[in-house]
Amino acid sequence: MSSVPATRRRMRIAVLSGKGGAGKTTVACGLTQALRAAGHSVTLVDADAEAPDAAVTLPVRWQPPTAVHLQVPVIDAQRCDGCGACAAGCQFNALAMAGGKPLVFADLCHGCGACALICSAHGAAIHEQPFPIGSVRRGTAAWGELIEARTAVGVARASQVISAALIEAGPHGYQIVDGPPGTSCSAVAALAGADLALVVVESTPFGRHDATLAVQLVRERGVPLRIILNRCTPEDMRDSQVWCAQQSAPIAATISEDADLDRAGAQGLDPWQHAQAFAAVCRSLALVLTTELAQPCLESADAH
Repeated sequence: MSSVPATRRRMRIAVLSGKGGAGKTTVACGLTQALRAAGHSVTLVDADAEAPDAAVTLPVRWQPPTAVHLQVPVIDAQRCDGCGACAAGCQFNALAMAGGKPLVFADLCHGCGACALICSAHGAAIHEQPFPIGSVRRGTAAWGELIEARTAVGVARASQVISAALIEAGPHGYQIVDGPPGTSCSAVAALAGADLALVVVESTPFGRHDATLAVQLVRERGVPLRIILNRCTPEDMRDSQVWCAQQSAPIAATISEDADLDRAGAQGLDPWQHAQAFAAVCRSLALVLTTELAQPCLESADAH
């Protein structure tokens, strides 16, 4: 295999959707493989940290995971005077007073350090210690590298784990970020540093309704966006085109109903290899996006 030239600077494309099951991960994996086939250095970041599944159909050689920690407060009972200032100052209810002493709820803590700062003027009874919230692991495959964010079981701290995965991705090459579905804080984290966002829309009334929220989120974050219409049929194509016009959101690609694509998904096969029409769409999408991102400044065609 010929060597792959490194991209001069990082080009990050976030792939989002308004709902689960819209085809977001399928598109992210297909685009990653299309970029690699075109000779680009590419990293796929699985930022759906609560349910990472980008590697389900892709053979990956994994390195040992790196733990991600959050700094949470620990109370020194001997120094604490029970003033309650730490609990009053916590915006996330991770501290509560009980029996004149603060209790720490680590699963609610955001690691902001405000309580320790406040306590520094009231006896300095708080220090911080690491609390495990998830892990990041890196793997290699024929098409490039995969970085996977994964939250610890029972820990709702996906945003911080996603941020750690994006840092691990580094400053070079094309980066395809498979974000979580919806518009929660974790989706916001997945958009960090993105040069472009692709919103995958299931071409149904419910799919378009949920995608409206994703489009609003991307716009609020100031990231240029393009639409990927998925599972399109002749009957609903017109409605989806009207919706895109109403959103002032350009369509970057359209994926029609495809028995080969459905079969690959049902059997756990790689769509890039087993759905030729889908692979052709991904190759065209890669060409369009690399041409746009090569411009000195990507203009947001969806300005409104």
